[in-house]
Amino acid sequence: MNDNCKECPYIQNLKDDVSSLKSELKSLDERVIVVEKFSASGGEQIKMIFKILNEIKDSIKDIGSKLENIETRPSQDYSKIKLAVITSICSGIVGTVLGFIFTKK
Repeated sequence: MNDNCKECPYIQNLKDDVSSLKSELKSLDERVIVVEKFSASGGEQIKMIFKILNEIKDSIKDIGSKLENIETRPSQDYSKIKLAVITSICSGIVGTVLGFIFTKK
């Protein structure tokens, strides 16, 4: 090949095409970097959302257990009241029986 061939239009067109492809490749690289950064931040946001959802789920479980405790309180109070009434009735009966026993003698 001689030095005049460098000036051939075919070679010049190839050089232009290669330059154009290099600039497009650089542009695509920049766009890929942007997409990677966006997807990475999106992944972090998704992780944060799942963390918050798990915290909400745990809070709901805690609220549910507290609600169960509140619901069982009336039955516990009823049992205490029932025990107090039975105790007072029995004490009254025993007191009356003892009163009859001691007054008859």
